[in-house]
Amino acid sequence: MIKITSSKNKNLFSLNFHEKEIEMKFCELLFLRNKINAINIDTHFYSDSNFFGIEIISICSLKHVLIFETEDLLSIKYVLENIFSNQKHTVLL
Repeated sequence: MIKITSSKNKNLFSLNFHEKEIEMKFCELLFLRNKINAINIDTHFYSDSNFFGIEIISICSLKHVLIFETEDLLSIKYVLENIFSNQKHTVLL
């Protein structure tokens, strides 16, 4: 399950990525969004160099490394899209 929530003071966000909690500032959340959006889904599926269908992304000044399988990648794209489009559907089961 991938879930992103904001704190009460709105300065921190919490990413729950398969039971791993990562706190990040807004600028780090933007960085994550940019990294995720930079991944070309067609290349992810059809590239000879991505045989296993995973993407590895480091966040929060290299403090955390996230390994996204195809399902995770599509889920995080959906969650981030909803966060930045003012919709309230930020939880995927």
